[in-house]
Amino acid sequence: MKTSFASFAFNSIKWSGFSQFGRQFFQIITSIILARLLLPEDFGLIGMAFIVIGFLNIFKDLGTSAAIIQKENISERLLSSVFWLNVIIGLTISIIVFSLSNFINLLFNDNRVGPILSVMSVSFLITSVGNVHQAILEKKLLFKKLAKIEIIAIFISSLLGILFALKGFKVWSLVIQNLSALAITSVLLWFGEKWYPRTFINLNELKSLFRYSGFLTGFNIFNYLFRNVDNFLIGKYIGAKNLGYYNLAYRIMLYPMQSITIVITRVMFPLYSRINTDHERLRAMYIKVAQAITLITFPLMIWLMVVSKELILNVFGKNWQPAEILILILAPVGMIQSIDGTVGSIYQSTGRTDIMFKWGLYSGIFSIIVFIIGLHWGVIGVAFAYLIFTVLLLIPGLYLPFRLIDLKVSFFLKNLVRIFLISLSMGAIVYLAGFFLVAHGLYELILKSILAVVLYVLFNFVFNKKIIIEIFEIIQKSPSES
Repeated sequence: MKTSFASFAFNSIKWSGFSQFGRQFFQIITSIILARLLLPEDFGLIGMAFIVIGFLNIFKDLGTSAAIIQKENISERLLSSVFWLNVIIGLTISIIVFSLSNFINLLFNDNRVGPILSVMSVSFLITSVGNVHQAILEKKLLFKKLAKIEIIAIFISSLLGILFALKGFKVWSLVIQNLSALAITSVLLWFGEKWYPRTFINLNELKSLFRYSGFLTGFNIFNYLFRNVDNFLIGKYIGAKNLGYYNLAYRIMLYPMQSITIVITRVMFPLYSRINTDHERLRAMYIKVAQAITLITFPLMIWLMVVSKELILNVFGKNWQPAEILILILAPVGMIQSIDGTVGSIYQSTGRTDIMFKWGLYSGIFSIIVFIIGLHWGVIGVAFAYLIFTVLLLIPGLYLPFRLIDLKVSFFLKNLVRIFLISLSMGAIVYLAGFFLVAHGLYELILKSILAVVLYVLFNFVFNKKIIIEIFEIIQKSPSES
């Protein structure tokens, strides 16, 4: 029996989602445990280190992994050339980070950051040997294999992080947790995709990827710099402790977006690449994907706003109370980014990474200006600056990629209004119900959460039944795994 394209897409999303939800589950549990074993300062230090690590990760494959997925025909010679290029890049970056650790101490005005980066520098070499294997698996849509690999890696690394935290290793337990996750993933990728590189590099083969990957890498560079300006400013001028509060609130806001948006767009990029010339089909699928994403992210973000106080005090502890107001400010950012985060697949699948690069550059410069202004009001000012920046750039950020597939922004947003209003109504009722609840503390958090789920499900079946039925029909037609 012939399987519909939407059903095929769902099957891939199902396994990608299983991987992401599994990893997020272990990360949340691990974060809660480590938040009680470690100090906010420890998380602030690792946050500073990851500003540098995350930025240099952009260069780990120069966008060649995405180019492998987008390119229709990939030769064995090209794959081998990309593999060895990645290894050379990974080794080079590892040496650079190790050598610059003292300079980075001066950059953050904290001598504890350099030693952490010296150890974590090896992460670039570790990941470089698995980049091509992962790209091949994603191109083939073998997300079931990837799910198993990623779940095993995060489970073992989480256990190691907790174990070393209990042994008193402080911030080093976070370092061990991250390095072990990368190492286990790279090893398992070789077992999952039994492809072995040949011992040569063909520059002519690599040139065929460089225009596409070059603009993509350029976008990633500026996008990372601009998206981490807030972390850098807080760490340098306000301190590690405040950065710890900000990072916790940001991670809580980011979990739903990562769990939904990244799961789906990870699958949709190779799928969109297969139909990138059929705009009508691509538009229809993109709108359905956006509806599926916001059906979950919108209510989650509003739920976070309603229960932020109970969540922080009862789950993370009183030491993290300043993060409560930051969650209230950043939750709407997560809501908007769950939409905005899907447009990258349009740019990449249509081969227009050049437009993606230009937009990233212009919007990023604006973000720096906004964050510097917000810094005058401390960490809360930076959070508000993030919210203002995100709201102002929503419409132009959608307009540019939508032109590539002839999709009107107004028509797109019209398809999401009902989901937003249902989520907002749910949140308003749960908030008002809080004044009448006799339960407090953890019980209040649980009761509010249960009420939120019941109301949201009920509202959707009453006012949004058509979309729910369409999604269930796609699920029922999903092909079985071989």
